[in-house]
Amino acid sequence: MNSDQTQSVPQVLCRHSTLADPKSLVPRGDNPNQHDERQLELIQKILIHQGWRAPIVVSKRSGKVVCGHGRLMASLAMNLPEVPVDEQEFASEEDEIAHMIADNRLASMAELDYEKVGDLLRELDASSVDLDLTCFADWERDPLLNAVWEAPEEKSDRDIPQNNSITLTTEQRGVFEQAASRLRDNEDDTEMSDGRCVELICADFLAGE
Repeated sequence: MNSDQTQSVPQVLCRHSTLADPKSLVPRGDNPNQHDERQLELIQKILIHQGWRAPIVVSKRSGKVVCGHGRLMASLAMNLPEVPVDEQEFASEEDEIAHMIADNRLASMAELDYEKVGDLLRELDASSVDLDLTCFADWERDPLLNAVWEAPEEKSDRDIPQNNSITLTTEQRGVFEQAASRLRDNEDDTEMSDGRCVELICADFLAGE
């Protein structure tokens, strides 16, 4: 662990059964949730700033991680010496799998009220809090911060982030990353978002029909 990481070991602020070396934890290989580089960077940033607010859930039955695969991957990237673990009972393999899927799915089923998100973002003092900790990137925050909510009929669906997600396999993600990297190079925009890359790639495809 380098000196910066040593000074940035997250505090443990959540209930947990034990503290464990993240290298000793075994993730479920069938976890369907994919964690891209940006998400893992955000998890690390939030852990450093907020500390551990939720443990990694490990099944006593199988000894494998059921919830918190992203937090585990982030802790490994940070070379943390230990992480909080909550050991829980599961009656069967089926219950364990069902809980893992539900944990991934339930959050994605919620629908954000972007008007309220905009109101909350405007209440935050950007000089005292890093707005990246909200998990909204600059290009996502700007339309929310500047939207004229008194006239909802004038809102642009294109400018307001939507609560949509596409699940990609590792191979599919690799193909997308190659295409996005080439597009960013061609556009001379290394900060171009994944969403904008998808939009331009799709537009190019439609133009070629």
